[in-house]
Amino acid sequence: GVSFWDQIAYFSNVDILISPHGAQLTGIPFMAQSPTSCGAVMEIFPAGYCLPWYFGSLALRSGLNHSYLALESPHEYSDTSCHVTDRLRGVARGVKLCPNLAPIVYAVQNMVQQWKNCCCKSFSHGRHNYNYNNSTGQ
Repeated sequence: GVSFWDQIAYFSNVDILISPHGAQLTGIPFMAQSPTSCGAVMEIFPAGYCLPWYFGSLALRSGLNHSYLALESPHEYSDTSCHVTDRLRGVARGVKLCPNLAPIVYAVQNMVQQWKNCCCKSFSHGRHNYNYNNSTGQ
């Protein structure tokens, strides 16, 4: 296994985390490095099992943005509804996620754009006057 200190080091170097729901998300608080953190977490849930407030509240309390995608069927996602059924919890937790990647790619692109906007805003309000878009040729 990975040591606790190595896990802290990993999370402290992550700005955007995309992960299935699970215990690995307990490192979320180590992502927030400053009050102006632009970090974000996206959780992916299998059909029949969705608890966005569980690690979502941890992310928000850590100063991070949080979003989720709930797999409603093998090829459909929802970012607005979340169905929790205790009866299917064990089954849902054992399902291997084989998702349609298009909705994930779209959501990640949005997260990256929000991150860029946040970073630009943070730099322009700080002592740096740095234009991210100009530095990348965009």
